[in-house]
Amino acid sequence: MFWKSAHTVIAIACVAGLGAGVFTAGHMASAAALDFPYEKDIGGGERSQLLIENNRLRVTLVFFKKGTTRPGNLKRRSDQLIIYLDQGHLKQLPVPGRPPQDNFQDPLNCNTPIGCGPVGNDGKRANAVPSGSTAYRPKDSIAQTLEVTDDYRALYVEFK
Repeated sequence: MFWKSAHTVIAIACVAGLGAGVFTAGHMASAAALDFPYEKDIGGGERSQLLIENNRLRVTLVFFKKGTTRPGNLKRRSDQLIIYLDQGHLKQLPVPGRPPQDNFQDPLNCNTPIGCGPVGNDGKRANAVPSGSTAYRPKDSIAQTLEVTDDYRALYVEFK
């Protein structure tokens, strides 16, 4: 049952991603002033499974475990759509050199160096990371350090 649901989510993400370039044009904030290295792998070393890879996208299922810290302060290597399969239990730590900011912006008016989201199942801003919610993170945006407070899974769709 899980794989049927995961494949449905992946299909929806792929269709949604077709318009990502149009949606995100002009929304990339000036993250260039932050001199952070690029991420080397999705999920910061957490267990993951590559589900799809072709010349347009890469889809990776990441298993986040309670008590771990995903390293941050890295630039994202690609445009990314994150789909939370389980309730996301995490704490985001601030980006050094940036004033603290609300990470839960209005998804229609997002222009920050860390991206937009999460967006809930109703298409509106989510104040948590519920199962089925999504978040968009543009290339070169800053991946924040995350403290994982409970196990959850997320699909990372990277657009090439």
